[in-house]
Amino acid sequence: VEIGLADIAYLQYTGGTTGVSKGAMLSHRNMVYNVEQSICWQGDAYDGVEPLVAITALPLYHIFSLQGNCLLGMAQGGLNVLITNPRDMPGFVKEISKFKFNLLTGVNTMFAGLLNTPGFKDIDFSPLRVVVGGGMAAGRPSQLEVTDDNKTLSRLDERAEVRTAPQGMSAVDVDRRAGDELSVFGSEKG
Repeated sequence: VEIGLADIAYLQYTGGTTGVSKGAMLSHRNMVYNVEQSICWQGDAYDGVEPLVAITALPLYHIFSLQGNCLLGMAQGGLNVLITNPRDMPGFVKEISKFKFNLLTGVNTMFAGLLNTPGFKDIDFSPLRVVVGGGMAAGRPSQLEVTDDNKTLSRLDERAEVRTAPQGMSAVDVDRRAGDELSVFGSEKG
């Protein structure tokens, strides 16, 4: 069977945010172009990183995780650390503390849960290059700050204006210094 770029690659689950849940038909072209766009979007964020290590806590049946973690990571020779039960926050923190990860994706409730889980603040975040959130506006629980030792993230008490693009991505400043903001969405203060 010959397969072309216009052929359907996935019947992808949609969450039904704008109506009833449904399967969206995604072509091979759509998926390849989306991965390539994401690689362009991230720029030099992973320069010097070998291999890329992504924390994959969102379900792979959803487009955000499938594209933003699985396909994007594989296209760059990366490792996806699958968190099978992200609602078990202590187990989640224990598992990710074993890895020097560069990419963390999630949703607001997950980030809020992690920020309030014992042990999360003790993780060494110095290898972290990109944090991407999807499916929501970034409120207070999602805003993070690089602390003086450049290894921990802490919550900020200010609200950020967030601009998102397809797949919940926007620019992230990867040139971090102590006191710099690292927003879940790469948001800019409004």
